[in-house]
Amino acid sequence: MTEKEFDLHYRHLKEQGKAKIEAGHAWLDQEMAKLFDTCDLTQEQIAERVGAIEGKSISRPYLCQRLCFGRFLDFVARGNISGIWLPGLTEKLFRRHYAPISKRHPRGKSGERAVFEEVARALEQGLPPEKKARDAAEEEQEDEIQDGDGELVNRSGRPSPIKDAVCEILGTGWQTSKQLQSAMKKQIAGVKPEQIRNTIHYLKAKPPEGMALEVKQFDTGKEGEDVKRYRLVQQDQCSPVDKLVKLLEPIIVQLEEISQMHAAMMSPVMVGILATRLRRALHSVLKEEKPSSVC
Repeated sequence: MTEKEFDLHYRHLKEQGKAKIEAGHAWLDQEMAKLFDTCDLTQEQIAERVGAIEGKSISRPYLCQRLCFGRFLDFVARGNISGIWLPGLTEKLFRRHYAPISKRHPRGKSGERAVFEEVARALEQGLPPEKKARDAAEEEQEDEIQDGDGELVNRSGRPSPIKDAVCEILGTGWQTSKQLQSAMKKQIAGVKPEQIRNTIHYLKAKPPEGMALEVKQFDTGKEGEDVKRYRLVQQDQCSPVDKLVKLLEPIIVQLEEISQMHAAMMSPVMVGILATRLRRALHSVLKEEKPSSVC
């Protein structure tokens, strides 16, 4: 599989995951894990391709978790293990079983096989995941990821405290990345610059309800040096043109991605969804403008 084929397959799976609502999050989790496990690309190549498509860096723990889930699904398929639990198995549920069980087994292929067997038995018997003792402070500092609903959460699946803190700070006015990082350190010890960058990228697409993230490029006066500043404002403070640009930008990006796909990979359902989103975006802005005259 070439990198271009991987990109096409990855984007196609994301579209199908949105379209197949009835399949739920488990379908997308399992198909992504299978793609990662069978694509014949190195971990570095997978991280690079996914990062380029998603527009943000992918952490090694996140990648390793998906690869492990993919190996488990392959183990289940090769062992002819079937059960009512498989269609609803998400990566998160698998990880909640896998993490504590793996502590009791040695590393390596033989140890992993024993872990997979025990996880499969637990799922088959409907046993709840074993509780894993963790340090709460360490858990709060984990890398932020998006769950199946696209919401920003930490690795434990809890709402992101970093996102809440960033929103609070950006709500006070313009902030550079350095200013934001300095303010964040006072609220959450050990926060990483990468976590802040990922959160800002997330807020561009999904700001808090009724809010909008504004970005401006400021000239520092030094040759060749510009600094971006960010702030969160109420949507009613944005001009109609700004609102329209913010609403249309992600739709245009997705349409451009579809245009680069092979005809066999294109999803008519996704095009229909984007058309509906485009119509709603136009109506949401136009209905706020009072007509100057009646035709």
